[in-house]
Amino acid sequence: MLKKLLVAVDGSSQAKKAAKYAFKLGKAYGASVTVLNVIGVEPPIEREDERKSKEVLSHVEKIAKEAKANCKIKSRIDPIIHRGIIEEAEEGGYDLIIIGSKGLTGIKRMAMGSVAENVVRHANCPVTVIR
Repeated sequence: MLKKLLVAVDGSSQAKKAAKYAFKLGKAYGASVTVLNVIGVEPPIEREDERKSKEVLSHVEKIAKEAKANCKIKSRIDPIIHRGIIEEAEEGGYDLIIIGSKGLTGIKRMAMGSVAENVVRHANCPVTVIR
């Protein structure tokens, strides 16, 4: 049974799709939805990083209002983004993580790895990746 959903967003079009999916799923199951943006820098954060995070979360709040969905908004600081998502999921006892896939390919993917891929590999709860 799904009671708590965590959707990770970064402002990408895939993240917006993930948020929309999470809101629909939350409504269908009567589950709470928390929207998380991980600020991927070492503390202390710069004002620009904080501004970008607030902008991303503000946009997702608008999507939630359009979908007539309730959600909780959170941000977290962690230079390793997938670790921040996983730790939030574990600490919050979430039943499912929903995340968008940016579809990195080639050398860039080999060098950086995919946040979504690392969440899938290391999370202790199910993960849905939205393309």
